[in-house]
Amino acid sequence: MKRAAGIAKQPATRARKAAPRDAVAATRAAGELYFQAWVARDLDRILARHTPDSNFVLHGIDGVQVWKGIDGCRQIFDLILRALPDQTFDVQSIVVKEDFLVAHSIVTGTLVLPWPMGGRIYEPNGRTIKFEIVDIWHFQGDRIRVKEGWLDALAMHNQLTQAGS
Repeated sequence: MKRAAGIAKQPATRARKAAPRDAVAATRAAGELYFQAWVARDLDRILARHTPDSNFVLHGIDGVQVWKGIDGCRQIFDLILRALPDQTFDVQSIVVKEDFLVAHSIVTGTLVLPWPMGGRIYEPNGRTIKFEIVDIWHFQGDRIRVKEGWLDALAMHNQLTQAGS
């Protein structure tokens, strides 16, 4: 199984106007803690990295979906963790600024629960799927205020609807 590449190991993209190094380093450190919570699949640690009024915004085949507040985030993150219990993240690139982090990752996992997407429910098919996601984590201090994700839902759809091997 491929280990997830951590945020700390990825080079930061240089900005036109350099952000204060301490602020960028603090955002990178907060991002690493958040990433490690996802790798550990620890819902409480994930939520501890969010502000109480945090939102999760998912851009995909359903347009834009928003889960509001820490309870909304808990609901969707719990579903993600349970639906893809073996998911791994292979971080391809990151950009870190003073108050946000952008991560492009390849997610690999096996869907084990029905997954609502695009006005339909996808049933597990026993196959490992792989898709790309771009996340933007907007920080307020060392906590995430808004987590946005752009999901390659077409890749998920194609893999979840494939007939036999």
